[in-house]
Amino acid sequence: MRLLLDQNLSWRLVPRWEDSFLGSAHVRDFGMTAAGDEELWAFAREHDFVIVSKDGDFDDERVFRGPPPKVIHLVVGNASSSDGDDVVRARLGAIKRFETDDHRLLILE
Repeated sequence: MRLLLDQNLSWRLVPRWEDSFLGSAHVRDFGMTAAGDEELWAFAREHDFVIVSKDGDFDDERVFRGPPPKVIHLVVGNASSSDGDDVVRARLGAIKRFETDDHRLLILE
């Protein structure tokens, strides 16, 4: 599973998660830090990424243009990168199951 981190998450998380999510990237890697939700959605779909965001906009089914991509919503508020890293690492099993299940949204708190 390759993750695409939204601009509201630190690019520093990508190397932290490389051992579990090989080929992951941050939107800044593609010059997309100002991209809107629809543009990000289309890019993730075209390049086979799972979107990771702290933005609740992706929770709204109306923004979905059909699967894929899947979305992981990190509900961590104004937390540090370490806090986001801790949440993901604590839920690795759930994230791995999410990769193969039929759900399109995984909310991690």
